[in-house]
Amino acid sequence: MQHKYLKSQGSKPTSIFLAFLLIPLFTCGCSPATNVQGRSEKPRKVESTSKVESTSKVESTSKVESTSKVESTSKVESTSKVESTSQVATNKQDLTKQVPEKARTKNSERIVEVVRRRSMFGEAIVFEQGGYRCLAFNDPQEMQSCAKKNGNLDFRFEYIEMMFVASLIPRNLKRVLVLGLGGGSLPRLISAFYPKTVIHIVEIDPTIVKLAKKYMGYKPQKTTRLFIQDAAKFAKNKAKLKKRTPSFSGYDLIYVDCYDDDDIPKHLLTQKFIKNLAQLVNRKGIISINLAYDAPHYSTTVTRYTDIFKKAWLMRGIRSGNHILTVSNAFPPSKDILKRAAAVDKKNKIPFSAKTTLKKFGGPKN
Repeated sequence: MQHKYLKSQGSKPTSIFLAFLLIPLFTCGCSPATNVQGRSEKPRKVESTSKVESTSKVESTSKVESTSKVESTSKVESTSKVESTSQVATNKQDLTKQVPEKARTKNSERIVEVVRRRSMFGEAIVFEQGGYRCLAFNDPQEMQSCAKKNGNLDFRFEYIEMMFVASLIPRNLKRVLVLGLGGGSLPRLISAFYPKTVIHIVEIDPTIVKLAKKYMGYKPQKTTRLFIQDAAKFAKNKAKLKKRTPSFSGYDLIYVDCYDDDDIPKHLLTQKFIKNLAQLVNRKGIISINLAYDAPHYSTTVTRYTDIFKKAWLMRGIRSGNHILTVSNAFPPSKDILKRAAAVDKKNKIPFSAKTTLKKFGGPKN
């Protein structure tokens, strides 16, 4: 996954925040994404490790395409509105032009390099900084993933928290697909809280897999299966297989966290790829995508997903430039998601509050 550090407020705005409609609660056969704070939490890249719920579609206040419109949300109505974590988008164009509200300087703590390896995406660098071990490409400041050296489930970047809360939407999380391994943060977090959930992970770069296992604390579980493959090819083949396999009802949740330098690879932005993903989720399945607010194809990505799915929720990072777009054809009531978040917090298995995360990034208002 990629974590992206926020640029100064004078930087060119290219992001939009689609907040979850009534339930703001809440790596891939490609390279890991980056964080605005580094590479893992960067909206332009996502750590390769890992419409507001409307009852219909997101309507535009003026004129918007028939397949997914964004309605002004000064008031959140049950009929589909897209609420931002700080301010409400008034139309679909606003979703692609929101400016991050906070800029943050990059971490200046001393970096101790551990190892370098040549990968499909340049020099993969593993280094230690401030109690964390991190994975980056070419430049340590462009972090893809970080994890506590002591093994705790503390992954440093807020986009991991934002993506995790998407797991609260499905009532029963039985099958999860993670496109993009990176440092393995998302699979580790999901496995820790949902030990019985089957997790399929797709990563195109064998070098990243080796580094994640040896240096980043990622350990495959009995319920996980890793595919060294391109995400588009995997989705295409799996979609065909699903048609021939009635017993496979689809994934409950798909995470898309794939980046190639500054943006998601073009072949993972096509309508064909997104339609294949749509076939892989079950009837109420969720897809959660890590986006970089300054990525060249940010607007295109948001539009293509919201044109296919009826409901969307966009969480915009506060400390980073990561935006998490979560789409589905059916979101449960926001009160149900808040109850699930409270249950997660009560078990005390994750190092952050799921309920607080939902509210901080545009969760439901009681």
